[in-house]
Amino acid sequence: NAQAAHRYLTSGTAEKDELEAILDDIVRDDKRASEIILRLRGLLQNEKKVRQHFDLNIAVSEVVAILNRDFKEDNIHLVEEYAPDLLAVYAGRIEIQQVILNLLVNAAKALQEISKEKRTVYLRTRLSDNDVLVEIQDSGPGLSSEVQQTLFKQFVTDSKDGLGMGLIICYRIIEAYGGRIWAENLETGGARLSFSLPLEN
Repeated sequence: NAQAAHRYLTSGTAEKDELEAILDDIVRDDKRASEIILRLRGLLQNEKKVRQHFDLNIAVSEVVAILNRDFKEDNIHLVEEYAPDLLAVYAGRIEIQQVILNLLVNAAKALQEISKEKRTVYLRTRLSDNDVLVEIQDSGPGLSSEVQQTLFKQFVTDSKDGLGMGLIICYRIIEAYGGRIWAENLETGGARLSFSLPLEN
C-alpha cells in the first residue's frame, strides 16, 4: 500500500480521497499485523487459545480484500466459490485468516514463472461431514516430491525469496484448533492446499 501511494504521488494524478483510502488501508493493516504477532506468539507458546464463533465465508472474503490489489497487479485471476449457508466454526478468527492469507500468497508465488494468461487461483469453502473445508488451488507447476514430503515439517520452500516458515505456522494453527492441513498435486496440473476445521470443538 505504501508503494502504491508512492507511485500514485509520482504519477502526478494523485487525488486526496484516493490517498486517504490508501493511508487508511496502511493503518488498518498495521493494526492487524500487530494483533497477529501477539496472537501467534501466544498460540506458539502454548498459551490459552482465543476462540470465537465466526462465519468462515466472511473471514475468507476479508482476506481476499487484502490481497485483491496484489492479485490484479500480478495478473492473477481469482475464482471464488463459497458454500452457501456455511455453519459457523469455533476457532481463532485472526489465526485462521492468517492461514488463508499464507496459502493464498504461496499460491500466487507458484504462478510467477508461468504466462500471465494462465495464472489462476481457485478458492473454495465447503462442508464435509462435520468439518468445514477451505481449498486453495493454483495453476502453477505443482510441488516437487521433495518439498511435498516435508512441506509442514521443515523450513522449506519452492520460492526463491522465502524461508518456508509460513506453512509450519499454518500447520501449528490448524492443529491447535482441532483441524488438519494437507497438500496434493493435481493430475490437471498445479497444487491444491486444503485445511479442515471441526464445526464444534
